[in-house]
Amino acid sequence: MVYRVGDERFLLIVNAGNTDKDLKWIASQPVDDSGSNMEILTNKTAMIAIQGPQAVALVDEVTDGSASKIGRFRIANVSFDGCDATLARTGYTGEDGFEIIVPSDQGSDLWSHLKNSGAVECGLGARDVLRLEAGLPLHGNDISTCTNPYEAGFGRFVYTEAPDYVAGDSLVQISATDLLVYW
Repeated sequence: MVYRVGDERFLLIVNAGNTDKDLKWIASQPVDDSGSNMEILTNKTAMIAIQGPQAVALVDEVTDGSASKIGRFRIANVSFDGCDATLARTGYTGEDGFEIIVPSDQGSDLWSHLKNSGAVECGLGARDVLRLEAGLPLHGNDISTCTNPYEAGFGRFVYTEAPDYVAGDSLVQISATDLLVYW
């Protein structure tokens, strides 16, 4: 997931199992002399996902109450227990929900507050059932680096007209062929 968090600032959240591969690919891409840089926050942050029909109420209770104001696939800075937190209205279950990012030393406190407010842990098995029911493929299980967006059933999200789009020309050619959708 890529979020634009400022005019020239982006937050990239990758699947934990692909972190090293994704960071290696990003580092291999040519960069102009604009002074851009990348800060890796993986070991400095903790992320907890809260999904389901009670997600808004739970997250409102442990943050500053602004969760209900955040639109789907949007991100905002909120306050949790006196510290800054990042709240994204996203998830990988097909349910409404949030991913809350806090400094790593606040992760346990966040989870305790969520549990005390009624959150129940469910684990990856439950997440997998929900994502399958929602038609959300998991990289490494259902799709791989060899699967293009059309084969994965995501052709409707491809916009090849963007300038300097790394895969634009290849995807234009692929979209012109008859493809099997694997997902």
